Amino acid sequence: MKYYQMAVEQVAKAFGVNLNMGLTDKQVQQSTKKYGPNKPEEQKKETFFSLLLSQCKDPLFYLLITSAVIIFFAGNVFDSYIILAILLLNVTIGTIQEYRIHTMISRVQKFQGSRSLVVRDGKKQIINDIELVPGDILVLQEGERVSADARIIESYDLTVDESMLTGESDPVIKGIDSIEDENISMHHQDNMVFLGSYILSGSAKAIITATGRNTEGGKITQAAEAVLSQMPLEKDLGDLLKFILAIIVFICIVLLVIGVATGKPFTELLAALIALFVCVVPQGLPVIMTLVLVAGAYRTAKKNVLAKRLQAVEALGRAQVMIIDKTGTLTRNELMVNTFVAGTEMYTVTGKGYMPKGEVFDAQGDRPAKLSKDARLMLEAAQLLDRSKIEYVETVKVYSIKGNPSESAMEICANKAGITEDVVYKDYKELFEIPFSAQYQFHAGFYEKQGKGIAFGLGSPEVITHRCTAVVDKKNEFIEDFLKQGLRVIAVAYKEFDLKNIPEDMKEKKRFFSGLFDHDLTFLGAFGIQDTLREYAPRVIRKLKDAGIQVVMATGDNKKTATHLALESGIIKNSDQSVLEGIEMQQLTDEQMNHHLDTTLVYARVLPADKLRLVTLFQKQGKTTVMIGDGVNDAPALAVAELGVAMGNTGSEVAKEAAEIILLDDSFSSILAGVEEGRYVFYAFRRVVLYFFVTNFSEILLILFTMALGYPIPILAAQILWLSIVTDSCLDIALSLEAPEDNLLRSTWSEEYASLITTGLVGHIAYISILIAGFSAGIFVWYLPQGLGLARTMVMTTVTFCQWVTALNCRSLTLSNFSLSPSRNPLLFVALAGVFIGLLLVLYVPFFQMIFRTVPLGLADWLIILSVGGLLVFIEEIRKLIARSSFPAH
Repeated sequence: MKYYQMAVEQVAKAFGVNLNMGLTDKQVQQSTKKYGPNKPEEQKKETFFSLLLSQCKDPLFYLLITSAVIIFFAGNVFDSYIILAILLLNVTIGTIQEYRIHTMISRVQKFQGSRSLVVRDGKKQIINDIELVPGDILVLQEGERVSADARIIESYDLTVDESMLTGESDPVIKGIDSIEDENISMHHQDNMVFLGSYILSGSAKAIITATGRNTEGGKITQAAEAVLSQMPLEKDLGDLLKFILAIIVFICIVLLVIGVATGKPFTELLAALIALFVCVVPQGLPVIMTLVLVAGAYRTAKKNVLAKRLQAVEALGRAQVMIIDKTGTLTRNELMVNTFVAGTEMYTVTGKGYMPKGEVFDAQGDRPAKLSKDARLMLEAAQLLDRSKIEYVETVKVYSIKGNPSESAMEICANKAGITEDVVYKDYKELFEIPFSAQYQFHAGFYEKQGKGIAFGLGSPEVITHRCTAVVDKKNEFIEDFLKQGLRVIAVAYKEFDLKNIPEDMKEKKRFFSGLFDHDLTFLGAFGIQDTLREYAPRVIRKLKDAGIQVVMATGDNKKTATHLALESGIIKNSDQSVLEGIEMQQLTDEQMNHHLDTTLVYARVLPADKLRLVTLFQKQGKTTVMIGDGVNDAPALAVAELGVAMGNTGSEVAKEAAEIILLDDSFSSILAGVEEGRYVFYAFRRVVLYFFVTNFSEILLILFTMALGYPIPILAAQILWLSIVTDSCLDIALSLEAPEDNLLRSTWSEEYASLITTGLVGHIAYISILIAGFSAGIFVWYLPQGLGLARTMVMTTVTFCQWVTALNCRSLTLSNFSLSPSRNPLLFVALAGVFIGLLLVLYVPFFQMIFRTVPLGLADWLIILSVGGLLVFIEEIRKLIARSSFPAH
């Protein structure tokens, strides 16, 4: 028999688990030894040798081999050997880079992890998913990700999203009844939940039946695709490289035609053009881009900003609009009931956050000898309806919550008054539950107490009071006062009913209880819950605004509460600024909403659909939009936004799955580090793109200029391959590691760097390439009467030195070279020194002179080369000065 065929008691017996107590520690140890950890089969780790072999599968590898063979049989033996040497060097460097990337990715992945709520030894415990074992009793709640395959043993309106496993997007309703059919697909196993699915609504308990690779998901899915193959930014770059490759092929064909027409030696011409083609093709750029992105992702992960996808950090740097949820983002999400009203009496509660210490006092500050009947019923309701689990995490000194934080706060308040879980469950027997839903905004439970039926409900004041027979003005005044203080208000009501009226049929029972809670409730009172603004929130909001990012709050809270927090955090400057409620948004057309997007910064009482619409409207305006949230209601907007950001500790698993970035420490201030790092990553790669294309196109233009004017080929294949070593294998990698510049959070940044390739960047590449090619061609023509060997040596040395200078110029696109300390990028200066030493070897050591066809240069020759380099620096300094004048924030 399969588990879905078994009755609940049979499944429990199969795993030897007590349905009330869960597994014992001894049973857990035995199951761990038998089944292993709850994780998928790990991907085979790439070794250095396997990466080396993968480099040989690159089409460019075969092109180089073919080129070497052609040149060898054309009679140019030395050049063919040099191409093979360059091939070996490129493969080695590519392997080292790939190995480094894989190592850094594995380090980034170590930051990831999730936790689950289970029952063990009769107690609720929060444990790491990897520690789950078959037989564990899993507690499932709205917004959670299912962390193993499990048989449901209790279900309260449970609906599950199984689309990632079945491909069907409709929610699946789950129950506990066994299924007779022996062979049915997982699509129809309605008493089972599967690893990777999500709880959309309701709550449940389930016995884990399979973990890790033994789960249904583990059987039908392979390990996730490598991060490198999932990057849209890399795809965009790939399209650019294909376009550039087509241009290079066209230019090489043109040069070949010109060379043949002007009578150039064919083998020499062919070798030079093949070498030029091989060196100019930007095969190294994707690897360097990945290296930059991985390094950025690793740095941000160390700052508690985990990028699930590499390009996410770079995208964060280009944010123009940031939509934030209030709870857990602006606020600490350490909720505490600091006051509540029961009947017409006010109570105050002492304590701090989720800490269990504190007492309940009356409004005058004297501890009441006895709670009123309404107050006691309120606190009993809070205890009974708490489905959360709170745990203090010693390592990070914070409380971790599994479940609804408001319910935790009310349960702690009940404990402070002496109404504990043990006390209430002696008197109450649970009959049915309507779990909290973001759509309906209430949570209800139905119980038997001393032979009578009693229903309790917690929820938003509007929803609860609407279902009550009457609410006296005094209580409404208390609620209004709570809201003005910026408190979250949870209203409480109850109702007595006759147990004899409960139907036997499950569907009829559900309809009966739902109808019972719809009307004629008795209003008990309301809790005022304080969620303290994070102390750094105003500073972060101010810096985000200074960075040119529009900050918008979209919250499910009441308009008065939202306005209070928006003022306190600095999102709005005064209470007169426009604040829209969800119901008002729903009555406006998209065109009307567009008029609000630039001026309205606070949206209150919004539903998930409203947040989703808000994100979509900003995107239609062409703005890069970031959504920050932590709840299941934020998930649709998180998924649709260019970048979703979720909270790591308090965020729901649905939110974390939908997001591309997770704030591991739940600290909103970490988003600033993420934005700054994202801008740095983009800027760093743009510098490399500039350097790469300047150095390579200058070589093409040099050959084009001289051959078009009827002169000999100015540079030989071996010398071109030497320049490839300088550009692709040394300086571009070192340049990508330049330290961040100051003031990356300036408001003009997005204006200056709208996209990777702009007309400004193309113009920059063109004018420097023309300068280098023009200077080098002029030197070639000037030196040609003194001998072709000397002229070519001067060209090779001049171009090498110009690339050396260009690397220094590209350290910053706006700041003067003389203001940048070598300590910002010591590796670049080591690379520059290495290039210079290598150049001296090529020029003055006979063995290398023979290989690269060079001759020694004299002092006068060096003065000319230094003059060209100095002139290049001077021209770039003038351009940077103009750039700084255009953007004075630099």
